[in-house]
Amino acid sequence: AIQNTTATAATATVTFYNLDGSTANTQNLNLAAHQSAYLNTNTIFPSSTFVGSVRVLSDQPIAVAAQTLYYKDTAAFDGTAVSASDTVLLANQAARKINANSVALEWSEIFVRNNGANSTDVTLEFYALTGTPIASFTTNDVPANGGAQFLLNDVAFAALGTAYTGWVKISSNGEPLSATMLQIFNKGNRMYSVNALANNSAGVRYVCGDVARMATQNSRVAILNTGDANARVIVRLFNPETGAKIIQTRVIVPAKTTATVLLSDSKFAAAGTNYQGMALIFARGAAPPKIVVTVSNPYVNKKLSGTTGYECSKIQ
Repeated sequence: AIQNTTATAATATVTFYNLDGSTANTQNLNLAAHQSAYLNTNTIFPSSTFVGSVRVLSDQPIAVAAQTLYYKDTAAFDGTAVSASDTVLLANQAARKINANSVALEWSEIFVRNNGANSTDVTLEFYALTGTPIASFTTNDVPANGGAQFLLNDVAFAALGTAYTGWVKISSNGEPLSATMLQIFNKGNRMYSVNALANNSAGVRYVCGDVARMATQNSRVAILNTGDANARVIVRLFNPETGAKIIQTRVIVPAKTTATVLLSDSKFAAAGTNYQGMALIFARGAAPPKIVVTVSNPYVNKKLSGTTGYECSKIQ
């Protein structure tokens, strides 16, 4: 989906790239003021499979998002601006969980794009929630406009073990990258997506626009401390109708670790059991460590589809 966000007509070029960096298809769009356009890969590639990336160029400011269908569920993610690329990316909520019968129960699929002009090596370094290094994997010579995919349910990632949950550092040896991570669970029947955050875009204050504490759905907030000292992180919930603060709690996140905050916890009882609203999350102090914040909103009933996940928006 491409949205012209301005009051001026726009032209946009949408280029689909294969993983090897070659051009798979190009679409030229004319968008009236505030008009949206929708492209479906099943229509563009009716008789073939496409796995790759898309670059959208426009002469006016635009917003871009994508939705992917996988087994029985869908996941949506926003496009990444060129300015949000970096040689180092950070992502939390990575997982690889395999049962005794070698059936994947929950796993991450990480898709990394080379946004640079030259080929580059892409390395993923996986850490436990506690910050302990677990394993690293490298794909060499990823071409410009090409991509590398890391499907953690594959046996190639057995070094992560069968009960892994943690965070990942994604880096190149010189070219800017962007990455999207699909979080797949319930044996592949449910999913959501988050984008990796460029290291140069990490901040100390975030707003999470859709958090829930309900009988049917409870948010999980993952907070990654990227710094070398403990982070004192404040989590505030607000009344969606009046904007008044409902509850505030503090979380200590040690250096290079991820803390998971469950809105189902009794410390958020003041929000009640039918809460859906906004959370403000920030690291406190004169020079606090930078953090990365993501949210997932799983249903209590695992049979329900439509679970959402997203990276929270930096406001400072």
